[in-house]
Amino acid sequence: MAILTPMPVMQFFDNNGDPLAGGRLYTYEAGTTTPLATYTDEGGGTANTNPVILDSAGRANIWVATTDLYYWELEDSAGNQLWTADNIGQLSGTADVVGPASSTDNAVVRFDGVTGKIIQNSSVTISDAGAVSATSLALTTALPLSSGGTGSTTASGARTNLGLGALATRGDADYGDITVSASGATWTIDTDAVTRTKIINAAVDGTKLSGAQTGDAPVYGIRAWVSFDGTGAGATRTIRGSGNVGSVTDNGTGDYTINFTTVMPDANYAVAGACGGAGGTSTNGGIVVCFPSSGSPIYTASGVQIQTFLPGGGATDRPYVSVWVVR
Repeated sequence: MAILTPMPVMQFFDNNGDPLAGGRLYTYEAGTTTPLATYTDEGGGTANTNPVILDSAGRANIWVATTDLYYWELEDSAGNQLWTADNIGQLSGTADVVGPASSTDNAVVRFDGVTGKIIQNSSVTISDAGAVSATSLALTTALPLSSGGTGSTTASGARTNLGLGALATRGDADYGDITVSASGATWTIDTDAVTRTKIINAAVDGTKLSGAQTGDAPVYGIRAWVSFDGTGAGATRTIRGSGNVGSVTDNGTGDYTINFTTVMPDANYAVAGACGGAGGTSTNGGIVVCFPSSGSPIYTASGVQIQTFLPGGGATDRPYVSVWVVR
């Protein structure tokens, strides 16, 4: 590839085509008669005289300022005007601008480095239809919500501004995998994806608990239960199995406190239970009450006191004691 070289030395001619020996070039700001200097070389350190006096061959070194536009008047040596020209200027830069050996169709060009001399391709393209595309964009200034943007340069900030909060980052760990059969009638949710805290209270009714209930009466669940051995020495009793019961305190013969792991919302719950002897035979059966031998029953949000009795007898330790709490 070849390019046209700039004229190293300017030469002017008269109307007969002869070199304009001794001619005079006046240079002004564009559209005015305010003198504006030209220069003897590329560095712009030495200004020409104004007018510029041409040599015997009608030549002179004339360099113009890169940011200015000029108005020129050319006269012969006798002061006769030959021509005028306005808005004369040049492209800025101190060397040829060059590009890559090959280019990307529709790519937006960019300068490589700070010299302003080398043009390269970019990852941004504009199609013939005007569609802009890019492999990635880094926002330095947020587009306001009023202009259709998010008002933020980060994903988390955008979610907050749009009122999404953490909702937009929920995934399988929060909701589990949901699949739909070909007919669209069957939904399957991972068994480990549903927890109590993820179910809205108002969405729980009798039909969703077991499906065996009939009628519209509400269904209430057992909030705590325990099966323990009421015999033996020590301050606590051995628990065989439990739900929401952390320990059973032995207060004396046939007297126990059931301690809840998670406290109840209040002490207005209902308690029921049963107890038995070795092997749980009917002949060794017993009753469980929440009324101590003296004083008032002890119901608290954190636990309840119970006693075991033999029918027609007094308080006694029973090896099989079962208690459940409904609220």
